[in-house]
Amino acid sequence: MNRFARALALLAVGTFALASAPVEAVTITFDEPARGFVHGSVVNTQYAADTVLASISVTNLGGGEDLAVVFDTTFGGSTSDGDLLGPPWNGGNLPSNTDLGNALIIQENGAGCGTGVCSNPDDEGSRPAGVIELVFSAPVLAFGFDLIDVESRTAEDGAVVFHDGLASFTIAWADFEAGGAFDRGLAYGNNSANRIAPVSAADVGLTGFDRIEIRMGGSGAIDNLYYDTPTPPAPEPAFLSWLALGLLGAAAARARR
Repeated sequence: MNRFARALALLAVGTFALASAPVEAVTITFDEPARGFVHGSVVNTQYAADTVLASISVTNLGGGEDLAVVFDTTFGGSTSDGDLLGPPWNGGNLPSNTDLGNALIIQENGAGCGTGVCSNPDDEGSRPAGVIELVFSAPVLAFGFDLIDVESRTAEDGAVVFHDGLASFTIAWADFEAGGAFDRGLAYGNNSANRIAPVSAADVGLTGFDRIEIRMGGSGAIDNLYYDTPTPPAPEPAFLSWLALGLLGAAAARARR
Protein backbone atom coordinates (compact mmCIF):
# COMPACT_ATOMS: atom_id res chain seq x y z
CA MET A 1 0.00 0.00 0.00
CA ASN A 2 1.51 3.37 -0.99
CA ARG A 3 1.52 6.31 1.42
CA PHE A 4 -1.40 8.07 -0.21
CA ALA A 5 -3.59 4.96 0.11
CA ARG A 6 -2.43 4.52 3.70
CA ALA A 7 -3.44 8.09 4.51
CA LEU A 8 -6.87 7.54 3.05
CA ALA A 9 -7.26 4.33 5.05
CA LEU A 10 -6.30 6.09 8.27
CA LEU A 11 -8.73 8.90 7.55
CA ALA A 12 -11.47 6.32 7.04
CA VAL A 13 -10.63 4.71 10.38
CA GLY A 14 -10.77 8.09 12.09
CA THR A 15 -14.10 8.93 10.51
CA PHE A 16 -15.55 5.60 11.61
CA ALA A 17 -14.27 6.14 15.16
CA LEU A 18 -16.06 9.49 15.40
CA ALA A 19 -19.25 8.16 13.83
CA SER A 20 -19.39 5.29 16.33
CA ALA A 21 -18.33 7.43 19.31
CA PRO A 22 -19.99 6.58 22.62
CA VAL A 23 -22.67 8.79 24.12
CA GLU A 24 -22.87 10.32 27.55
CA ALA A 25 -26.18 9.69 29.31
CA VAL A 26 -27.20 12.54 31.62
CA THR A 27 -30.19 12.85 33.93
CA ILE A 28 -31.12 16.24 35.38
CA THR A 29 -32.98 15.56 38.63
CA PHE A 30 -33.08 19.04 40.21
CA ASP A 31 -31.90 17.22 43.36
CA GLU A 32 -28.16 17.46 42.65
CA PRO A 33 -26.46 18.55 45.93
CA ALA A 34 -24.07 20.87 44.09
CA ARG A 35 -26.98 22.98 42.80
CA GLY A 36 -28.42 23.59 46.25
CA PHE A 37 -31.99 23.81 44.97
CA VAL A 38 -34.75 24.16 47.55
CA HIS A 39 -38.53 24.42 47.33
CA GLY A 40 -39.06 27.57 45.24
CA SER A 41 -35.61 27.94 43.63
CA VAL A 42 -35.66 29.72 40.25
CA VAL A 43 -33.86 27.66 37.58
CA ASN A 44 -32.29 29.11 34.42
CA THR A 45 -28.59 28.64 33.57
CA GLN A 46 -27.33 26.69 36.59
CA TYR A 47 -26.48 23.63 34.46
CA ALA A 48 -24.59 25.51 31.72
CA ALA A 49 -21.11 25.33 33.23
CA ASP A 50 -20.81 21.54 33.44
CA THR A 51 -23.47 20.08 31.14
CA VAL A 52 -24.72 20.81 27.62
CA LEU A 53 -28.03 22.05 29.05
CA ALA A 54 -27.29 25.73 28.40
CA SER A 55 -30.54 27.20 29.69
CA ILE A 56 -34.07 26.53 30.93
CA SER A 57 -36.63 29.24 30.31
CA VAL A 58 -40.40 29.64 30.49
CA THR A 59 -43.12 31.39 28.54
CA ASN A 60 -46.16 31.61 30.83
CA LEU A 61 -49.38 31.76 28.79
CA GLY A 62 -51.66 32.20 31.80
CA GLY A 63 -50.53 35.61 32.99
CA GLY A 64 -48.21 34.32 35.70
CA GLU A 65 -44.44 34.50 35.94
CA ASP A 66 -42.06 33.53 33.12
CA LEU A 67 -40.10 31.44 35.58
CA ALA A 68 -39.07 27.80 35.89
CA VAL A 69 -39.25 27.00 39.59
CA VAL A 70 -38.38 23.97 41.74
CA PHE A 71 -41.26 22.26 43.52
CA ASP A 72 -40.34 19.74 46.22
CA THR A 73 -42.82 16.89 45.74
CA THR A 74 -42.03 15.68 49.27
CA PHE A 75 -42.59 19.11 50.84
CA GLY A 76 -43.95 18.75 54.34
CA GLY A 77 -45.31 22.25 54.87
CA SER A 78 -48.32 24.15 53.59
CA THR A 79 -48.50 24.29 49.79
CA SER A 80 -50.82 25.76 47.20
CA ASP A 81 -50.80 22.54 45.16
CA GLY A 82 -51.05 19.24 47.00
CA ASP A 83 -51.59 17.49 43.65
CA LEU A 84 -47.82 17.62 43.13
CA LEU A 85 -47.03 15.84 46.40
CA GLY A 86 -45.93 12.22 46.48
CA PRO A 87 -45.38 9.40 47.11
CA PRO A 88 -47.82 7.90 47.06
CA TRP A 89 -48.97 8.81 43.55
CA ASN A 90 -52.55 8.28 42.54
CA GLY A 91 -51.92 7.04 39.00
CA GLY A 92 -49.58 7.10 36.02
CA ASN A 93 -47.11 4.51 34.76
CA LEU A 94 -44.63 4.84 37.65
CA PRO A 95 -44.98 2.80 40.85
CA SER A 96 -47.04 4.71 43.40
CA ASN A 97 -44.13 4.68 45.87
CA THR A 98 -41.65 6.40 43.50
CA ASP A 99 -39.78 9.22 45.25
CA LEU A 100 -39.31 11.99 42.68
CA GLY A 101 -37.94 14.67 45.02
CA ASN A 102 -37.64 18.04 43.32
CA ALA A 103 -39.54 18.70 40.09
CA LEU A 104 -39.89 21.75 37.83
CA ILE A 105 -43.00 23.89 37.34
CA ILE A 106 -44.14 26.99 35.47
CA GLN A 107 -44.56 29.46 38.34
CA GLU A 108 -48.03 30.98 38.74
CA ASN A 109 -47.21 33.86 41.12
CA GLY A 110 -44.30 36.18 41.83
CA ALA A 111 -44.25 35.98 45.61
CA GLY A 112 -40.65 36.31 46.78
CA CYS A 113 -39.24 35.29 43.40
CA GLY A 114 -37.01 38.37 43.17
CA THR A 115 -34.75 36.77 45.77
CA GLY A 116 -34.17 33.74 43.56
CA VAL A 117 -36.38 31.54 45.77
CA CYS A 118 -40.15 31.95 45.35
CA SER A 119 -41.92 31.87 48.69
CA ASN A 120 -45.09 30.22 47.35
CA PRO A 121 -44.21 27.70 44.61
CA ASP A 122 -47.36 26.92 42.63
CA ASP A 123 -47.75 25.58 39.10
CA GLU A 124 -49.60 27.69 36.53
CA GLY A 125 -53.14 26.35 36.33
CA SER A 126 -54.35 28.08 33.17
CA ARG A 127 -55.09 25.98 30.10
CA PRO A 128 -52.73 26.10 28.35
CA ALA A 129 -50.20 26.91 31.07
CA GLY A 130 -47.15 27.70 28.95
CA VAL A 131 -43.90 26.40 27.51
CA ILE A 132 -40.73 25.16 29.21
CA GLU A 133 -37.84 25.57 26.76
CA LEU A 134 -34.56 23.67 27.02
CA VAL A 135 -31.61 24.94 24.97
CA PHE A 136 -28.54 22.74 24.46
CA SER A 137 -24.99 23.81 23.61
CA ALA A 138 -24.27 20.48 21.86
CA PRO A 139 -26.54 18.08 19.96
CA VAL A 140 -28.76 15.83 22.05
CA LEU A 141 -29.37 12.42 20.47
CA ALA A 142 -32.25 11.27 22.70
CA PHE A 143 -34.52 12.86 25.29
CA GLY A 144 -36.97 11.63 27.93
CA PHE A 145 -38.54 13.01 31.11
CA ASP A 146 -41.09 12.49 33.89
CA LEU A 147 -44.50 14.14 33.69
CA ILE A 148 -46.45 14.80 36.90
CA ASP A 149 -50.13 15.58 37.52
CA VAL A 150 -51.52 15.83 33.99
CA GLU A 151 -55.17 15.14 34.71
CA SER A 152 -56.63 14.46 31.27
CA ARG A 153 -55.89 14.78 27.59
CA THR A 154 -59.08 16.78 26.98
CA ALA A 155 -58.38 19.40 29.63
CA GLU A 156 -54.59 19.49 29.66
CA ASP A 157 -53.30 18.22 26.34
CA GLY A 158 -49.70 19.25 25.77
CA ALA A 159 -46.80 18.29 23.55
CA VAL A 160 -43.05 18.08 23.12
CA VAL A 161 -41.48 19.90 20.17
CA PHE A 162 -38.02 18.70 19.15
CA HIS A 163 -35.93 21.22 17.19
CA ASP A 164 -32.93 20.61 14.95
CA GLY A 165 -31.97 23.99 13.54
CA LEU A 166 -34.89 25.08 11.37
CA ALA A 167 -36.44 21.60 11.35
CA SER A 168 -38.78 20.38 14.09
CA PHE A 169 -41.03 17.48 15.08
CA THR A 170 -44.00 17.61 17.47
CA ILE A 171 -45.27 14.75 19.63
CA ALA A 172 -48.57 15.38 21.45
CA TRP A 173 -49.32 13.83 24.83
CA ALA A 174 -51.87 11.62 23.04
CA ASP A 175 -49.06 10.04 21.03
CA PHE A 176 -47.40 8.90 24.29
CA GLU A 177 -50.51 7.00 25.43
CA ALA A 178 -50.72 3.22 25.17
CA GLY A 179 -51.25 2.43 21.50
CA GLY A 180 -50.11 5.89 20.40
CA ALA A 181 -47.57 6.57 17.68
CA PHE A 182 -44.82 6.91 20.32
CA ASP A 183 -46.33 4.64 22.97
CA ARG A 184 -44.79 5.33 26.39
CA GLY A 185 -47.72 4.09 28.45
CA LEU A 186 -48.78 7.59 29.52
CA ALA A 187 -51.76 7.36 31.89
CA TYR A 188 -53.54 10.57 32.89
CA GLY A 189 -54.97 11.39 36.30
CA ASN A 190 -54.95 13.80 39.19
CA ASN A 191 -51.71 13.36 41.19
CA SER A 192 -50.34 11.03 38.49
CA ALA A 193 -46.66 10.34 37.81
CA ASN A 194 -45.49 9.15 34.38
CA ARG A 195 -42.12 8.39 32.84
CA ILE A 196 -41.78 9.26 29.15
CA ALA A 197 -39.01 6.94 27.93
CA PRO A 198 -36.46 8.64 25.67
CA VAL A 199 -37.28 9.55 22.08
CA SER A 200 -34.22 9.46 19.80
CA ALA A 201 -33.45 11.94 17.05
CA ALA A 202 -33.57 9.03 14.58
CA ASP A 203 -37.11 8.20 15.78
CA VAL A 204 -38.36 11.56 14.51
CA GLY A 205 -36.16 11.95 11.42
CA LEU A 206 -33.75 14.52 12.88
CA THR A 207 -29.97 14.36 13.39
CA GLY A 208 -29.96 15.84 16.90
CA PHE A 209 -31.90 18.18 19.18
CA ASP A 210 -30.53 21.65 19.88
CA ARG A 211 -33.73 22.91 21.50
CA ILE A 212 -36.75 21.21 23.06
CA GLU A 213 -40.07 22.78 24.01
CA ILE A 214 -42.27 21.08 26.59
CA ARG A 215 -45.72 22.58 26.10
CA MET A 216 -47.79 22.26 29.25
CA GLY A 217 -51.50 22.12 28.50
CA GLY A 218 -52.36 22.92 32.10
CA SER A 219 -51.03 22.50 35.63
CA GLY A 220 -48.30 19.96 36.17
CA ALA A 221 -44.57 19.46 36.54
CA ILE A 222 -41.62 17.76 34.84
CA ASP A 223 -38.68 15.92 36.34
CA ASN A 224 -35.72 13.63 35.58
CA LEU A 225 -34.76 15.16 32.23
CA TYR A 226 -32.77 12.44 30.48
CA TYR A 227 -30.62 13.04 27.41
CA ASP A 228 -27.81 11.45 25.41
CA THR A 229 -25.05 13.56 23.92
CA PRO A 230 -22.05 12.35 21.85
CA THR A 231 -18.65 12.14 23.56
CA PRO A 232 -16.01 11.64 20.82
CA PRO A 233 -12.96 9.86 22.24
CA ALA A 234 -9.58 11.58 22.08
CA PRO A 235 -7.47 10.10 19.24
CA GLU A 236 -4.71 7.75 20.36
CA PRO A 237 -1.14 9.20 20.01
CA ALA A 238 -0.14 6.32 17.73
CA PHE A 239 -3.09 7.00 15.49
CA LEU A 240 -2.17 10.67 15.26
CA SER A 241 1.44 9.80 14.36
CA TRP A 242 0.44 7.40 11.60
CA LEU A 243 -2.12 9.88 10.30
CA ALA A 244 0.49 12.64 10.15
CA LEU A 245 2.97 10.38 8.36
CA GLY A 246 0.32 9.28 5.91
CA LEU A 247 -0.69 12.83 5.10
CA LEU A 248 2.93 13.92 4.66
CA GLY A 249 3.50 10.97 2.35
CA ALA A 250 0.40 11.85 0.36
CA ALA A 251 1.57 15.43 0.02
CA ALA A 252 5.02 14.32 -1.13
CA ALA A 253 3.52 11.94 -3.69
CA ARG A 254 1.38 14.71 -5.10
CA ALA A 255 4.39 17.05 -5.26
CA ARG A 256 6.43 14.47 -7.26
CA ARG A 257 3.62 14.24 -9.79
